[in-house]
Amino acid sequence: MREIFRAEIFKITRKVEYWLSFIIFIVPLILAFSIQYPKFGLDISFPPGVSTISRFYLMIVTLGFVTDLGVYHILFSVIATNTLSSEIDSNYFMLYLPRLKRKDNLYTVKSLVLSGALLIHILLYCIFSYLVSEIIITSNSLISQTFFDKYSFYCFANMIAMAFELICFANIALFTGLFFKPLQNILLSIGIFICSNIFYSTPIVKYIIPRYYTKSLAALPDMTEKGPISYNLIMVIIISFMYIIITNIVGRWRIRKM
Repeated sequence: MREIFRAEIFKITRKVEYWLSFIIFIVPLILAFSIQYPKFGLDISFPPGVSTISRFYLMIVTLGFVTDLGVYHILFSVIATNTLSSEIDSNYFMLYLPRLKRKDNLYTVKSLVLSGALLIHILLYCIFSYLVSEIIITSNSLISQTFFDKYSFYCFANMIAMAFELICFANIALFTGLFFKPLQNILLSIGIFICSNIFYSTPIVKYIIPRYYTKSLAALPDMTEKGPISYNLIMVIIISFMYIIITNIVGRWRIRKM
């Protein structure tokens, strides 16, 4: 198992598309310059009752920006596809698989390594967003100089919720790669993202879509009331884990049959 981990970590750190995904870090730069220099073209609006935002809040806004647009979803649908679907399509997977004592462990390792790579990416993105805001945004009355404020729990909950939703999505893209060719899988993953945006407000169906809870959390009218914040956070974690566990169970079974 340890050797499989090492091999998968080595492979994902050698993927060109993983390193190219860091181009997303240009977004915090653009947002920071737009805030510091209003003539750049960004108009900032706040929820009712909020006049200034903390650095933490701003960091979550930058993460929410790329998450809502689906930038992270597209990038990691490609990485997830190349982690499994491309290996199967190129027959590399079938050369690698017979050497393993427990074939099904390979799927779980791929899932864990992909999830870890995504989590590290998100954390680095958030850290970079904060550092950029500290360096560039020095004289804007709308942005406070403090990192925490009374909305910090709300911000933390949003960050965790978005991370779980993205990890869930990446695992679904990995799972579908067992059944579809690379290009088909990428297009399917993008389709899943689009459908989650369309159906997250549909009665009954919305309750099994993680995006419903992340959207509900972000749209809460009172950002200091911990009850609704905690509820939406817990639900997005539960639903995301449910999908991850199901895809791992079926994925392990599928690999045993290969």
